[in-house]
Amino acid sequence: MNEAALRDTVADVSRTTTVLIVAHRLSTVAMADRIVVLDGGVVRAVGTHAELLAGDPLYAELAATQFLEPTA
Repeated sequence: MNEAALRDTVADVSRTTTVLIVAHRLSTVAMADRIVVLDGGVVRAVGTHAELLAGDPLYAELAATQFLEPTA
């Protein structure tokens, strides 16, 4: 299954249930209601993609290296 198909499946399933995704690729989780950033096994930050871009330097750096556009 490619990443686009995975995102479509998650979007469909999440309409009726809670979905927990563990991912290294931020594009997989950028549209999530809540993203939890872990660093060394410790929760570093929690928020939406936009909130984390603005408020967490590590997340912003990861997003920049993965060429993600900011989303609203």
